[in-house]
Amino acid sequence: RLWHGVGEPFDSSRRETCDLRTRDGRTLEVESLPVETVTGFRGRAWRMRDVTRARRESRAVIQAQKTEGLALMAGGIAHDYNNLLMSILGSTEIVREEIDAGSPLQATLADVEQAAITAADLTSQLLDYAGKSSFERENLDLSSLVRDVTSLLSVNIPKNIKVILDLPEGLPPVRGGSAQLRQVLMNFVTNASEAIEDRVGSIEVRTGTSTMPIEHFGGAIVEHGEISGDAVHLSVQDDGMGMDAATLSKIFDPFFTTKFTGRGLGLAATLGIASSHGGKLRIESQIGRGSRFTLILPVLDDAKIAGGATAGKTNDRRFANRRVLIVDDEPIVRTILAKHLGAFGLEVHVAEGGSEGLALLDEAELEIDLVILDITMPGLSGISTRELIRERDPALPILLASGHPEDALSRLENWNRAIDGFIQKPFRKKQLLSKVERFLDNDSLPEKPKTS
Repeated sequence: RLWHGVGEPFDSSRRETCDLRTRDGRTLEVESLPVETVTGFRGRAWRMRDVTRARRESRAVIQAQKTEGLALMAGGIAHDYNNLLMSILGSTEIVREEIDAGSPLQATLADVEQAAITAADLTSQLLDYAGKSSFERENLDLSSLVRDVTSLLSVNIPKNIKVILDLPEGLPPVRGGSAQLRQVLMNFVTNASEAIEDRVGSIEVRTGTSTMPIEHFGGAIVEHGEISGDAVHLSVQDDGMGMDAATLSKIFDPFFTTKFTGRGLGLAATLGIASSHGGKLRIESQIGRGSRFTLILPVLDDAKIAGGATAGKTNDRRFANRRVLIVDDEPIVRTILAKHLGAFGLEVHVAEGGSEGLALLDEAELEIDLVILDITMPGLSGISTRELIRERDPALPILLASGHPEDALSRLENWNRAIDGFIQKPFRKKQLLSKVERFLDNDSLPEKPKTS
């Protein structure tokens, strides 16, 4: 009668099942069914089977499907929002340049600019959650990374909590973004600190090889991602209040919190960062014992740190005889880019879509030196437009622009960094001019055939 409510009649002729949790955290499926012997005896038979792994895998599939749907939505919102922020930032910069430096409007416009920059940071968090954030990848040692932020840990953790570090030397390197992995660490530590609250407690921060810490934690478990082969891990364990299975099942939901007020994307963004690094998250918790958060990352095989181009100084009018074609379906974006580049001395031509842009390129008397091409456009997409441009002129520099990060584009089969560039919206005038200057002042570019 373990699964019957108080006062609920027990039907001995009915076949029933329920799940039971053992003290060591396993899940047992218990089935009770009526039986009748040849002698006429009627009773019930009971059988149990361990379904811990099956239930965990089922929850992981549901969580992955839910996360994927939310990530698609977050990525779409971030892309559209970045286009709007491009308009706000660009228009503000243009107005600030037009009015007198001592005008009282300068301070107001500076506030608008700062608000737009803050909003851009929020869209960056959305892209983190979607696993599509853009960051520079480095060869990193997890132990060294944690040591580098030890001072930050001491500032953010109350005096009633003791921090224990176990950071072995010589860990195999991983490939990732240092800022993003520091954010994961700080999210883990913040959650651990809040779980301990005002009590005296401890937080253990450990790194190591293998896919998991050696000792078994027990309790409820939630996992996301898969990883095989050699790996290293970063774990943060606390002796706080712990969480039950129901709470743990919601831990990756955006804005979910056990506190009175929400704190933002939190572990949802951490999940996106783990995905973008090809890693795995595992969270274990037990009421009364505490929780352990573990990030598992694949060991670096043979990757090299790609050197970035050095930004040059802007020099108005240097490229007065050069022509740029802007292809973007957003009118305000075309206007802002045209004003920025026009002020740089460039002759600017605009098209509201891929087909119109290709038609302009086909005009014999118009020799374009650079194309700035939006990726997401109705009709002919930016990627398709780029391929058609390449068929016409393999050496024409193309600067792709998008609210999404560059990572997906760099894996294109015919991507060529010598003549292909990328800039993520929303960008500032200085960033744009630096990118444009790289292509128009680059003697190493292939020679373009001249039109007669």
